Amino acid sequence: MSDASTNITNPRTSSAERKQAEGPSEKTEPLRSQNASSSVPRMQYLRLLLRSVGLGIACRIHGSEPRKALFHKSRRAVLAGSAVHILPAAVSACLLTYNIRGYFIGRELEGANSQDDLKLGALQISAKLQELLITASLGSIILNVIRRHLVFKDGVPLGLLGSDKAFAQVGLFWSVEFWGGVRSFRNQKWGQNTLLVGLLVMSGGLTLLAGPATAVLMIPRMMDLPTGGSIFWLNGSESQLRPAVLDADLLLDHDCSADQARLHDFACPSAGFLPLYYHYSRRFNFVENLYKLQLQDSTLTKNMFVSGAYAEHGDTWAYTTHAPSAVLETAAVSFYRDALLSLRVTRPGVAPYPANWVLAQTWKWYLKTQVPVVRVACIGHDPLRLVDEITLENMRFPKLDTYSLYEEKKKPAASVTIDVRDAVMTYFSANGLTAANTSTALLEQQVPNSLVIPIESLAGSASSLALFVLRNTTSFDGSSRGLAASTCTVDARWAKGYSVIESKGGGLVDQVLSYDFYGSQSRSIVDT
Repeated sequence: MSDASTNITNPRTSSAERKQAEGPSEKTEPLRSQNASSSVPRMQYLRLLLRSVGLGIACRIHGSEPRKALFHKSRRAVLAGSAVHILPAAVSACLLTYNIRGYFIGRELEGANSQDDLKLGALQISAKLQELLITASLGSIILNVIRRHLVFKDGVPLGLLGSDKAFAQVGLFWSVEFWGGVRSFRNQKWGQNTLLVGLLVMSGGLTLLAGPATAVLMIPRMMDLPTGGSIFWLNGSESQLRPAVLDADLLLDHDCSADQARLHDFACPSAGFLPLYYHYSRRFNFVENLYKLQLQDSTLTKNMFVSGAYAEHGDTWAYTTHAPSAVLETAAVSFYRDALLSLRVTRPGVAPYPANWVLAQTWKWYLKTQVPVVRVACIGHDPLRLVDEITLENMRFPKLDTYSLYEEKKKPAASVTIDVRDAVMTYFSANGLTAANTSTALLEQQVPNSLVIPIESLAGSASSLALFVLRNTTSFDGSSRGLAASTCTVDARWAKGYSVIESKGGGLVDQVLSYDFYGSQSRSIVDT
């Protein structure tokens, strides 16, 4: 097939041995360093490029095969032979860049709508192709190292001769061939062979990780993308914005003495009682479910969340957002929306690519603040026929400690005993439920259904207030009379939380409402 031959001899043999091995004398030409482009035909670079990427079958040779040089020096030949490394390296660099810097796509993958399943399948195929390209690149590097060992060093053990293909199989590294090849280096200098063994081990590990790593980097993930924020301040002192005690001084010009204002004016502490009463007075509203009710006043619409006790002596939680912070948060969100829409028009293709942000499926704005939280734990007592000082002298109240639930599994609920005689009898006398200078209060049928009497005594390190609750269970015909008594401990405090404004299903323009700066009114619903 070839009209020329290349002889490689061992320089350690004598001249006589070489003559005997070569046979008849034949004139040979010395190897030359071919630097000029005329020594290597231009088509030779194309053939080298095709062979490096595994397409050597396309290199057709017309006539006799040209004379081959063992080595020649050419940067272009090196670049052509390195083509097998360029594509996987470029793809890996792009994937790493996108994942490190982040690139937001939107609610679905780019392209035709509602075709995410097909697009994800194409990405999985692309990830597999990238894995094959990485394997081919590593195999080319190992093959080049084996060539150098064969030509310039003491050769390669027979067990490692085909390792440029076998390294992709994890079974190679505990095979007899691999360890036989490694043990054959014991009589040689390890410094010359460490590169080959280390390269095989590293390439095998990279091949195993290339597929999963490429799939993770190539397939987009649903995640929260931070899009900036702002800082604002509220006018007022800490005691004005987050008071530790609710008293009449905080009501300003609000009159909470009338029943209508007491239940419907949100400046009054008891506002919001009716929605809770309507919900929990129904038979099938189970107390362990989280309940959300909407509160609306002249400046803000917010949600209050209530989580009922999960057991007889469990905690009941209620929390909502801090109104002054929430009002200013809605104004800041309105400014943010206007700024983003302006950037979308003026700088749509400049990082951080505001044109893509508008395609988000869900928008959430978090305000780190302190929110009002109230938890209540109660103990039910035996039915009473009357209330006297002897009964009120030793009443058990739940003990609430900081950073702990009132009752845990396999642990008895803690309680403290409080003398509530003065507070209860004073309340009865003030409301005409008992005669003066008597120690007995006999509640008649016309007495209100429920009485809640505040007790200033504390029950535990997290206790803010104690409540003595009486419910009149007297029947309409008077045939049965009784009082259902309960004692409760209230833990009211300011806790670290987030005020949240959320927009779902359609970006900024249609879902996020502007703040009414003229009427000082928020149009967005604020969660906690």
